[in-house]
Amino acid sequence: MIKNIVFDLGKVLIEVNPVEYLKPFGFDDNTNEELSKLIFHSEEWIQCDAGKYAKNTEIADILCEKFPVYAEKIKLVLTDNWVKMLVRKEETIEFLRELKNRSFKIYILSNLSEQSYQFIKEYDFFELVDGGIYSYEEKLCKPDRKIYKKLLEKYSLIPEETIFIDDHKENIEVAKKMGIYGVIFADLEKVKEEVEEMIKLK
Repeated sequence: MIKNIVFDLGKVLIEVNPVEYLKPFGFDDNTNEELSKLIFHSEEWIQCDAGKYAKNTEIADILCEKFPVYAEKIKLVLTDNWVKMLVRKEETIEFLRELKNRSFKIYILSNLSEQSYQFIKEYDFFELVDGGIYSYEEKLCKPDRKIYKKLLEKYSLIPEETIFIDDHKENIEVAKKMGIYGVIFADLEKVKEEVEEMIKLK
């Protein structure tokens, strides 16, 4: 019997769109694409989610040194305002709310930085969440099995009673290997259908 629904944050409950964030700076489209790749898809950015860096300080310095041609633009982009690209996905949040109203326990398992968390934690849907594991706190990122184990152990969750919703296939595959039911987030209506099927079957 399914009792627990675990949500990822980025691109599931929170929209993350670096290119849209970059548009108001007035760069051309090619520059926006390049900056998005150099900054928001960098190894340093990933390591920040694992708690190693503060995004708008240490990362900016590192990236400026690595990509001196873009140094001025990187400093302009990586101010505290970058977190404004983290926008609520209202339809998914409403789905979460519906599941909570049906007495399912709701949890979060997410790769994100402390700065990201401090910005989004004020969103009201966190009032519906029964617990969460965040990569910056654990110094671990999905798809490392250890972070899934942390979630299960901290909240005494039984894998066979748990569904995990995430937008990355590799994260879902690891969850399944641990006995957790997984749903890849691409289209919300399809996610709803798959979750309902799992609830009925399990």
